[in-house]
Amino acid sequence: MKLSIIVPVYNLENYIATTLESLLSIRFSFDFEIIVINDGSVDESESIIQGYQKKYGQITLYSIEHQGVSNARNTGISIASGDYITFVDGDDTVEPDFFEKTIGELNSGGYDFVQGNYRRIDGDNTSYDQFVSEDVVITEKDIMHEKLFGLEKLIQNHVWGKVFRAEIIKDTLFDRTIKIGEDLKFVFDVIEKSKKIKLLSCVGYNYIQRNTSTMHVADINRYIDKLKVLSYCKNRVGNNSILQSIERQELLALLAMYAMIARNGGDNRECYERICALDIKSIRDNLSNNVRLKVYLIKYARFIYDLIIRKRHKNSNG
Repeated sequence: MKLSIIVPVYNLENYIATTLESLLSIRFSFDFEIIVINDGSVDESESIIQGYQKKYGQITLYSIEHQGVSNARNTGISIASGDYITFVDGDDTVEPDFFEKTIGELNSGGYDFVQGNYRRIDGDNTSYDQFVSEDVVITEKDIMHEKLFGLEKLIQNHVWGKVFRAEIIKDTLFDRTIKIGEDLKFVFDVIEKSKKIKLLSCVGYNYIQRNTSTMHVADINRYIDKLKVLSYCKNRVGNNSILQSIERQELLALLAMYAMIARNGGDNRECYERICALDIKSIRDNLSNNVRLKVYLIKYARFIYDLIIRKRHKNSNG
């Protein structure tokens, strides 16, 4: 088996058929398997997948108790038999030639993983590309870290849109305790074991945005999880420039978390203390004027800043 495609599914009855049709339509000259992990769906997702499984031998369905996408992906990794492993969310699609291109690169170049560009689709008529304009090969760890955390970010946080050599991720697990940021932690862990990766200029993945998805739900826990992941990564890198890049992301997450708590009239003292504890001087040049102003107001006019946030929130809600 050349390629294992892992598809986690939870209550995606309106989307999973399109995703499976996309995967069954790929142009691929090697054997591949589509491992669908039904993560305890309570809608018609399972019956839809079963219908496809009966018709197409490439599809294997595993139904498990609902424990989240990280557990579902871990289950898929443990089952996968391919030389290469990729992840596709159950509401997205893949370009027909993407896997042919990526497997060709992995076979010829000996890369640990290959990443393609993706197309973000928001609604029926809105779409735009995020992309690497030219193919990039990276062999130095510090550069991999910089392209993951730095201002000139090229390595995307998400695991979809990438194809991994199976041997490098078979003993790498998604953190089931994290709901937001689990992809970043996984990619970071894989990078720690990688010697050579390639970023392709082609667009291979279609990311369909939904307002009801986890990434769009306003929840304080998303910032708590992100900060936990950034702290995990920060403790494992030694390059000062990369540490500063991670601290910049920490600051932005803390500011967003602070504002969310202030809007709801909660106690944001811990956020305030963590913002004050960061060495802002070392990352000042990489901060926008707006961010600098927020930090200044929080440090020296916190009460006024909180009032401004609550006033704006009240006005925006009528």
